[in-house]
Amino acid sequence: MGMGYGSAFADVISQEDLIEIIPSAKKFFDFVGDEFNAFAQFEDQSYWSGDEEISSERMQEIGLLWIAVKDEWSNRFLGSAIDLCFHDHESEGDRYDEVEGGFVVVSGHMIRNPSIPDEVHKKIQTLRWVTFG
Repeated sequence: MGMGYGSAFADVISQEDLIEIIPSAKKFFDFVGDEFNAFAQFEDQSYWSGDEEISSERMQEIGLLWIAVKDEWSNRFLGSAIDLCFHDHESEGDRYDEVEGGFVVVSGHMIRNPSIPDEVHKKIQTLRWVTFG
């Protein structure tokens, strides 16, 4: 089987917009701080490198805060969910990729979801990147 680039895309919401919509997300982003990319790698297990040194206790604390944010989103916008993903364009992609590091992905909104207001739909962007494999 040959090696090459494959395209990928996701519907993404910025950290700032997520905080505006779900104010408790600020507590999560403030708490995780510089460890956001490492936690996003952990959540998106296809990219977990294991190089980052985050104690299991700290990882659990971060995880509980993230679960609270995810639950608040899902309870507010029925049929929709958010997750964390991670992409490293230097080792897996290309310099033209529209994502880098950890990012928040939104699902369940493509078919007009009546529980998601238009002002929230407008904050969700479809971003593209490639992966090599």
